[in-house]
Amino acid sequence: MAGSVLTVGVREGLVAIETSGQQTLGRAGQVVTLQNGQVTRTGLAANAEAWNWASSIAPPFAIEGRTVHEFLTWAGRETGRQVVYSSPEAAQRARAIVLRGSMEGLTPDEAVSAVLSTTALQPAVDDGHIRVEAAQP
Repeated sequence: MAGSVLTVGVREGLVAIETSGQQTLGRAGQVVTLQNGQVTRTGLAANAEAWNWASSIAPPFAIEGRTVHEFLTWAGRETGRQVVYSSPEAAQRARAIVLRGSMEGLTPDEAVSAVLSTTALQPAVDDGHIRVEAAQP
């Protein structure tokens, strides 16, 4: 396969690529490129724009009967962001609130805002985190 190029991005976990009896490992946060027998590794953040295609093909999260915490865990994984609660109270609320309805047609980022707007929790989303605070009474 002279002149061929294989590029694999690894968002989470580990990937093993075997070519001509040689195994090359790629780890989370890496892009592994194999070209003409050479291996190149570069960094790629879990929330990089290069992953936007994954969110666009992901099936929507079925929120009916699920907790806010379960939803946020899904949203964090889909967007490559870490969910961080501002306090134990915020985390407790997220585990206690049971959701109803649907978020069909929303991107994971849009869903975070829409879903949490129906609760006593407030999100602050940045490049690497979904920060969740308990709303003040």
